[in-house]
Formats: sequence, C-alpha cells, structure tokens
Amino acid sequence: MTRRPMSKWLMVWSVISLLVLVVLLVGCFGTFGVTVSNSRGLNGTVTDSAEIALNAGRVRIFTSTTVTSNGTYPHGPSLRWDGYRPDLPDIKRMVWEFDAHPLTLPSGQVFLFAFPIWMIALPCLIAPAIYLRRRFKKRPEFEGFAVVELGRTSAAG
Repeated sequence: MTRRPMSKWLMVWSVISLLVLVVLLVGCFGTFGVTVSNSRGLNGTVTDSAEIALNAGRVRIFTSTTVTSNGTYPHGPSLRWDGYRPDLPDIKRMVWEFDAHPLTLPSGQVFLFAFPIWMIALPCLIAPAIYLRRRFKKRPEFEGFAVVELGRTSAAG
C-alpha cells in the first residue's frame, strides 16, 4: 500500500498560520501596527483614519474622522507603520477584555474596537494541528524483534 503524499496546500497554510502566530506572540509583549489614512475634501480638510495594532495581548482598532480648517494633510490615501514598543503582557487584555465604544479625545471622537489576541490565534492553530495529526498518523508502527529463549543445556555429562 502506497502512502498518499501530504497536501502542499496544507503545508503552505500551516507555514502561514505559524508566521501569523509568531507575529501575535510578539504582539503579546509589545505594541505595533499600521495606520491607514485617507484625506478627502477640498485641500484634504477631512481625514478618515484607522489604526490597527497589536497591543500587549489584544488586537486594537481605532477609527476616526477628523475635520481640519487648514489642509495640512496630504490629499489621498496614506499608510504609516507604527514601530514596535515593548510592553509587559496584560493578562486581563489577553484573556477576556473586549471593547467596542466611542472615546472622546481633545482631537475629536474616535471609535475603539478591541478584542483578545487568542481570537485570531485560535483559528490559526487549525492548519498546523491537521498537519501534525496527519504526520503522526503516517509514522510506521515500531516493531520489535522476536526474542528467542535459548534452551539450557546441562553441563553435567
């Protein structure tokens, strides 16, 4: 009986999932992310922005719309990388803290949507788990060797 080779797509999804899990693990011990902005209106006076970040054990999304009287922002879309800032993990955020509410700041009103990091990590474990299960099933059964008892011969003659 020939063994069927492991699916290449399963291996690809397993590698992608493991890379996402590594990024999420780094997000447990610090804060980093991206900010996407789009300036519209006359001379870029209205700016819509969304910040997506991993923040000490949770995924945080801020959305805001800012209206300025002067067109200081460039017109059109922009993408900004927010560098890594180390931080201690917060167990409360990592396990059960969910947020979905507006926040009033001096610069205007923003909407906060945040959830624990495990909600993204859990689906990322599916492909590696299937890969490992199939891999362990394919292992050959270990077979020992037959033990033969030698008959005792009497030395007395």
